[in-house]
Amino acid sequence: MMKYELVGLGHSPKVAILCPRIQPNEIIKHYGDLLSVTYPLMVCDLYQDQTKKKTSNEAIKEYLADLIPNLLNAGINFLIVTHPDYFKVLSKQTKTDATIGDIYPSIVDGVSVTYMPNYSRVFYDPEKTTAKIKIGINSVIRWMNGDKTPIGKSIIKFEAYPSNDQEILDWLDKLYEMDCDLTCDIEGFDLKHYDAGIGTITFCWNEHEGIAFAVDYQSISDPAQPGIFGVEIKNHKIRKALKRFFEVFRRKMIYHNICYDAYVLIYQLFMDHILDQEGLLYGLDVMLKNWDCSQIITYLATNSCSGNELSLKIQAQEFAGNYAQEEIHNITKISLEKLLTYNLTDGLATWHVFNKNQPIMMADNQWGVYHQIFRPAVIDIIQMQLTGMPINMKKVVRLNRKLEQESANHISLMTNLGIVQSFVDYMLDEHVVKKNAEYKKKVITKTDVKPGVIEFNPGSSKQLQDFLYSQDFLGLPVLDYTDSKLPATGAETLEKLINHTSDPEVILFLNILIEYKASAITLSTFLPAFLKAKLGNDGWHYLFGSFRLGGTASGRLSSNNPNLQNIPASGSTKAKQRLAKLIKECFEAPPGWLFVGLDFDSLEDKISAVTTRDPEKIKVYTDGYDGHCLRAFTYFGEHMPDIQNCPATSTPYKVMVVDDAYYFHSEEKIEYLGQEYLGSELFKLLNQ
Repeated sequence: MMKYELVGLGHSPKVAILCPRIQPNEIIKHYGDLLSVTYPLMVCDLYQDQTKKKTSNEAIKEYLADLIPNLLNAGINFLIVTHPDYFKVLSKQTKTDATIGDIYPSIVDGVSVTYMPNYSRVFYDPEKTTAKIKIGINSVIRWMNGDKTPIGKSIIKFEAYPSNDQEILDWLDKLYEMDCDLTCDIEGFDLKHYDAGIGTITFCWNEHEGIAFAVDYQSISDPAQPGIFGVEIKNHKIRKALKRFFEVFRRKMIYHNICYDAYVLIYQLFMDHILDQEGLLYGLDVMLKNWDCSQIITYLATNSCSGNELSLKIQAQEFAGNYAQEEIHNITKISLEKLLTYNLTDGLATWHVFNKNQPIMMADNQWGVYHQIFRPAVIDIIQMQLTGMPINMKKVVRLNRKLEQESANHISLMTNLGIVQSFVDYMLDEHVVKKNAEYKKKVITKTDVKPGVIEFNPGSSKQLQDFLYSQDFLGLPVLDYTDSKLPATGAETLEKLINHTSDPEVILFLNILIEYKASAITLSTFLPAFLKAKLGNDGWHYLFGSFRLGGTASGRLSSNNPNLQNIPASGSTKAKQRLAKLIKECFEAPPGWLFVGLDFDSLEDKISAVTTRDPEKIKVYTDGYDGHCLRAFTYFGEHMPDIQNCPATSTPYKVMVVDDAYYFHSEEKIEYLGQEYLGSELFKLLNQ
């Protein structure tokens, strides 16, 4: 049954806000600006299935079938939807946040629809949600006032797409003569530097003007390859000109995610092969002589405990709109004309994000962090990405074969257990009942089900939850939950469950399952990437990862494709510890080289002492305490009645200064602390 309230003065609403709960005060607080163009707003509630995590599309369509006639009878011709699933059904769009500010025809003739975040999200993420609501409200107000131009349609004031070598060379000369800062963005054929090529490239000199041109992308028209619009053919003349342009260009070049664009450009323009260290170092000097990264600036300007969104498309949404209707995964499936416009818009959007977030970063006193920590780190990151990790492919292949065999053996052992066979028989019964309910006349039995249709799948969390915790089967206690509040089935939970049963068959099953899960994770996560490691011209293979500054709320570096920071060095279970050792053995220096590992001494603790000025953290270095023990006793001392608060017996540390660098020192040793910008505050604290 439809429930609604009118917010604002008047009796003939044209706009309805569809939201899970009707709270007029919250509607006015967060969406009240809409009252300036519509009198009043109709606020309608939306049905949500409280028995399930997600309301099904069938239930949504059924509710809308009752709701829409009532809205039409009330004179509504514009819908603001604050529930993602309802918006997708009404608009036939596949995304929500990416469409904020866009207005679509709905599935109802004559009714427009737009998505806006629900006001309840403001509580959890105030800055991002408020900004998105503002974009949506401004778009609706423009629409209601007669301006139906989509966001971003008018941002390009000047565009040039030089189409032959001479035009491109002329434009590179013009850019140099303009003597101004530029944004730069490339579209590649792949995310890896050695396969990326340089499909197209853009240079923009402000938010509204720029050029874009093809480098290695060549248009084709081949009926034998429907949906393919281009191929990669290296244009050596333009590559040579680009290399020269970057060498002589002296103004600032601005990127959004420099750790991709510059990293690819260094390899493609300056390196002859993946082991070309001379070209790598020269390319680093050229490409990183004068630059900014709007992505890193955005991280420093917007980072908070709730995280932030660094995507160029999201950061520039209020400026450029949803210009990337679909993510581009293969540029050859896009016509050159569309690709160049897209690439150019990226360059304009980079200017917008830079101009928007740099003042915020500076006002927040993050300029020093950007220049003294993040910018120097970019040089190391790009060099790491281009250097890679040597890997012994013979060991990788052997390990992959070994784990595949182990995995098959584990599945065989589990499926031969009586408790698993009983569970499969139960699933088969359920399948037969379900199928017979769907048929009008036909009736089947278990013997009619083809072999392999119903099987035990230890990789299925749903099956494991039913098997482990259902009272009809193992009936084990639920000890842990997933983030979505479902019973956990991870390896650590399985090890705990062993202590909650005395049935030897159940214990055997759990031990086999733990081993299977450890092997399965390695087989699905790490080894596929290892097997794709690039062959170097020395006959050895190298694994290249992608690192990202600002990839975490804490400031830690993140990694993907593959995640080199997540390769197990140890494990919480015996199975993981065994596999971690086998995985590490795959990393091996090529013949004639040494593999060296370095580890900092208490780096994070020392930085924490500097930045927090916590006296208990500082005592670790001034009085020689063990950091973990001291903090545990200081903060939770009432739980340790047998521990005495005694002064440290070791020689206290002090700080000395040598050539503007700071050092801890005692009678036993001298330890480097850091340069002045890191050490000055700690120096004062330690020598009070």
